[in-house]
Amino acid sequence: MRFSIIVPVYNVEKYLAKCIESILNQTNQDFELLLVNDGTKDNSQKIIDEYVAKYPDKVYGFVKENGGLSDARNYGVERAKGEYIIFPDSSTSTKLYPTTSTPAFFSIASLTFSNNSSST
Repeated sequence: MRFSIIVPVYNVEKYLAKCIESILNQTNQDFELLLVNDGTKDNSQKIIDEYVAKYPDKVYGFVKENGGLSDARNYGVERAKGEYIIFPDSSTSTKLYPTTSTPAFFSIASLTFSNNSSST
């Protein structure tokens, strides 16, 4: 799997379905979608459950105690299987893959980090 798309979810029921649909309708389908319920108090979990049931091999839902955006992202990263990780905002819809052959985010996602510590 090439991409893991991690969407932290907290009180975004008004926007969540549109966000999920925009991700699922991407041209490149080599991804998993991880929806991390960060202790939401609205009906977002019901929406998550519907998509997990409809796309069991593509959409994965997780529920955790509220810890904030970074904590929810880290929770998703720990469960991600993709080669690259993407963090779209759950309150907006987005086109992650433009019509060109290279995804817009690819130049950012493909950066290589290394620990180049050597003792002298």
